Parts: sequence; structure tokens; C-alpha cells
Amino acid sequence: MQESNKPRTIFKLELNLVRIGAHVDVEEPGFISDKVLDEAWAMMSDFVIDMLDDLGEEVTDERFREIFIEVCYRIVYREMTMLHYLPVWEQAWKARLGTRERGTGKHNKSPYDDR
Repeated sequence: MQESNKPRTIFKLELNLVRIGAHVDVEEPGFISDKVLDEAWAMMSDFVIDMLDDLGEEVTDERFREIFIEVCYRIVYREMTMLHYLPVWEQAWKARLGTRERGTGKHNKSPYDDR
């Protein structure tokens, strides 16, 4: 059976953004094939291995997986936060359009940004 004929699994991703008190739902059919997912996993795994090598860390398989999950979680948290904030920022931008107020506004720093 060709991969394009495979039934698609529907995933529901929910994340409670406690810092901002918001709940974000994403409901889309899963369109990422197993092959593409394996490639993404390999890239992320290589990234984590390179990061640990650069830091000179020797970790167990369990610790590696914990770090891998932390990287994935932080990426997901960052993207879910953007799903919440981008519409708010767009509305603020539209409200300022044609006024003397310029710039991106005071509150465009996302709460996930550690810098």
C-alpha cells in the first residue's frame, strides 16, 4: 500500500499555558508520514547529541531521553504560545494602523523567551 493511501490518524494537541492562563487546542489531521517523522527524530537526536558533545557532557540513555523530551517540550511550548499571542498582536497592530503610534508595542516579548 502506498503511503498516500494510508488512513490518517487525527491527533489532538492540548496545552495549558499556565503562565498566561490560556488554553490552546489544535485539531488537525496528522499529515506527517512515519518516514518524515523518523527523519525529524533523527535530526533532533543529532542536535541533542551535538549539544551534549559541545558541553562535554557524558549522559546515560535515560538522561539523553529526558533532555530530548525537554527540547521537544520547549519547542512545542514556544509554538503554542505563539498560536495564542499572534492573533492578539495582530489585532493590536490593526488598531494602531493609521495612528501616530508606531513600533511593535510594549508587550510583544513572549513569556517563553528566556533572554
